[in-house]
Amino acid sequence: MSYELARQRGIIHAPIERVFDVAIDLEQFAAWFPGVVDIQSLDRLPAGQPGKRYVEVIRGPGSYSTRVVIRLVQAQRPAWFRTEGELAAVLPRMEMRFARIGANSTQVDWQMVSRRRGLRIHLWLPLLRWVMGRRSREGLRRLKSLIEGDDASQSTPR
Repeated sequence: MSYELARQRGIIHAPIERVFDVAIDLEQFAAWFPGVVDIQSLDRLPAGQPGKRYVEVIRGPGSYSTRVVIRLVQAQRPAWFRTEGELAAVLPRMEMRFARIGANSTQVDWQMVSRRRGLRIHLWLPLLRWVMGRRSREGLRRLKSLIEGDDASQSTPR
């Protein structure tokens, strides 16, 4: 059983392959997802390869920060991917799904769940949902801006 922490849906005006490639390159995650201070690869596997591991530094309340090992569990280019984190208190799982809705438009569905069970997670759920809801809305907005801004900078003016 898992507990949903946040779910967001948005449209990014770029080809699905471009959106997928940016999102699955988790070394770019700190550039668009709030609360992630830094993220570095722990191995030489290519981005998108199941089993690839990263260490992420996340900022919590106040000046609190912690390191979390993240592993790419499954991926099917350009449709979806899933990661799992080793943050003991939450055991996060992130999933991103991508759907082509035109030659240059992609629907993105982002979800974060907790795999943690027990009373302790139930006590933290309201706060986690509030924090992750805010971060996920802003994160999807930043991802859209990053990708559409990149596409705009690569096109020629009319």
